[in-house]
Amino acid sequence: MAETKPLPRERLLRLLPVVAIVLAPHAPHLPPWIALVVGALILWRAAAALRAWPLPGRWVRVALTVAAFAGVWISFGRSSGQVAGTAMLTLMIALKLTELNDRRGEMVVLLLLYFTLFTHFLRDQALWTVLWMLVAVVLITALLIDGQ
Repeated sequence: MAETKPLPRERLLRLLPVVAIVLAPHAPHLPPWIALVVGALILWRAAAALRAWPLPGRWVRVALTVAAFAGVWISFGRSSGQVAGTAMLTLMIALKLTELNDRRGEMVVLLLLYFTLFTHFLRDQALWTVLWMLVAVVLITALLIDGQ
């Protein structure tokens, strides 16, 4: 397997606000604990990048993932469906930040952000949604272009 390039700190610090911009409009439609967990993980990842903290180990990430799945299951009574699926996708993007350290991982997050943008259209087709999506698409695409 070919080695992938490490993710520079500056790129990570540009990615995190874009993640927040894409995920923020989902917060009012999800349980409050999900918004808190997502916000905390974004802030933690920024602090970890700025202070050169080590990323959590495999078992910590597994425990966080199992806890997130259990939380969605408890909150919605299932893990699939429109709202539960969006909640799970939102949490998985935030949890991906706990292991994000290379370009391949960044590409995964960016592509998931594109997909997550369109899940908001399942709930709202207002004009502000189109404007927000346009801004978000430009930001995500700028990060993709910057990485080339």
